[in-house]
Amino acid sequence: MHSLLRRQIQRYLGDPDSVPAAWRPFLDAVSAGYEQDDSDRRLIDNSLEVMSTELEERNQTLRKELAERRQAESRIEQSLSLLRATLDATADGILAVDHELRVESFNVQLLEMWMIPPQVVEAQSTRDVTDFMARQLTTPAAFLETARHLEAHPDADSFDTLELNDGRVLECYSRPRRIGEQIAGRVWSFRDVTQRREAETRLAYMANYDAVTGLPNRNLLRERLDRAIKHEARKGRSLALLFLDLDNFKAINDTLGHEVGDRILQLVAKRLLACLRACDTVARLGGDEFTVIVEDMASMDGVAALAQKIIENLSHPFPLDGHELFCTVSVGIAIYPNDSDNLDGLMKNADSAMYRAKEHGRNTYRFFTEDMHQRAYERLLMENKLRGALNRGELLLHYQPQIDVESGTTVGIEALLRWNDAVRGLVQPIEFIGVLEDTGMIVDVGRWVLAEACAFNKSLQEIGLPPIRIAVNISPRQFRQQDLVECVAQTLQRTGLAAEYLDLEITEGTLADVLEAHDVLERLSGMGVQLSIDDFGTGYSSLSYLKRFPINTLKIDRSFIRDILTDSDDAAITAAIVALSRSLRLKVIAEGVETAAQLNCLKLHGCDEVQGYLFARPMPGDVLIDWLRERQRDSAQAA
Repeated sequence: MHSLLRRQIQRYLGDPDSVPAAWRPFLDAVSAGYEQDDSDRRLIDNSLEVMSTELEERNQTLRKELAERRQAESRIEQSLSLLRATLDATADGILAVDHELRVESFNVQLLEMWMIPPQVVEAQSTRDVTDFMARQLTTPAAFLETARHLEAHPDADSFDTLELNDGRVLECYSRPRRIGEQIAGRVWSFRDVTQRREAETRLAYMANYDAVTGLPNRNLLRERLDRAIKHEARKGRSLALLFLDLDNFKAINDTLGHEVGDRILQLVAKRLLACLRACDTVARLGGDEFTVIVEDMASMDGVAALAQKIIENLSHPFPLDGHELFCTVSVGIAIYPNDSDNLDGLMKNADSAMYRAKEHGRNTYRFFTEDMHQRAYERLLMENKLRGALNRGELLLHYQPQIDVESGTTVGIEALLRWNDAVRGLVQPIEFIGVLEDTGMIVDVGRWVLAEACAFNKSLQEIGLPPIRIAVNISPRQFRQQDLVECVAQTLQRTGLAAEYLDLEITEGTLADVLEAHDVLERLSGMGVQLSIDDFGTGYSSLSYLKRFPINTLKIDRSFIRDILTDSDDAAITAAIVALSRSLRLKVIAEGVETAAQLNCLKLHGCDEVQGYLFARPMPGDVLIDWLRERQRDSAQAA
């Protein structure tokens, strides 16, 4: 009996097992009905459970697919956002078109770069856009030809450099856009490279041209000289290479500073260009050196005439800030193929010829000759030897007395540098002083000379000789050293020499930088040091400077004394210098006095002091001591 039927009978009729037998068939049928219902219900439940499971699985699948689709859409949106942000952030102008030449996408930079109205691009016609671009180009036809070629060849790449009418330069890249194996369109990219091109142009200029003068530099000179040699070789012709060195430029640079020096170099460059043909090349090698290439040389006389023209052109004064500066030039000339058939040999030989011109008085020119190789080698050897001469104790001082014209007494001595080379012996100053100046060794040597001279003069006083001053030459380069005043003060303190017994001789050119020179001279004068202008009358400084500076003495150059008796100009210059000294209350001393007649002439003019071979040649310190003692004895006997 079905459990449900059993509970119902139990509830309403009592014990199910006690029901009448007659009810049994009926109750069995009812029980069977209940059983059938249970079976049907179980079947339905099972079916529903299966259907529910399937639906849940399908729902889960759908939910997963929807989630994945949302993620994919999100990724697509992010990619599109990134692409749009990238397009807008990039400096390049981007234009994307489809396979039917309709505009699909573009960025703001494209519009700004080409100044395209938005409606032109939004109309979606690629040809309208490229035509608008072409109107802004210096060569529109070439750009349009490229655009039409790409239309006809969708799979082609392209790269061009576009120059716009406003001066800008754009790089243009164009590549096909593919989806799988199919060409879906094309992407154009435009990049503004104007600043980069300008920087490249500047770098190329800096690599080949001198920053100060604008002339070709050494790199471009070598390139042009090499090309010129090959060209002249094919034509069977000659060329000339001129090496130019400004004679006293270092003094100007050292005394007036690099700013003035650069302005002089610029003026020199202009004058050189004015002397040359358009086909010739003038270059600046650096410092005060220039080079000229003369192609298709007509004759040696023509080259000589050009060299003389350059010399004369540069001999005229350079007006700067109300003053006139002078800067002469020495020129060396080498001929291709006579002197050398290669670039380096030609440059080397022209350089050697230039040094020969300097040795012959400067402000002149010389053609290369074979013996110059030996001279160039000797100069290099001298420079190398001089670099160690001070440490080896080969440098020494000789001293020349300075005599009072009226009394005949010795009032001073001048310290003169000498070089006792281990091989050559005593070398004349004219041979090595220029090398010291050119190489800058003069600064260290000058300090040694100052210390040695002060110590020697102090020793003269310590052995009982009457105190006299000692004159020491200060080179322009040494004068410009920041520690000059301190160096002098320390030297005096270390040697114990009183400042009044030190006389520093400077050249006129040193005074050209008024402010700087005035400060240094005032400080030296304030210490009690005597100051003299050496070789007065040979320079080109303004005489008004003399009133501004604390100068004590003017020194007349020996070139005026040599012919004072026979040359009226020299006599007039000497008289004028003495008169000028008197008016400014300065002493005047003449150097190079060799005869009694010269001495008498100077005495008549009113010269205060003299020095020269008439009284004594420059001599070593021990010899000078004997000479001074002898003069002291003679004076005592005469008294």
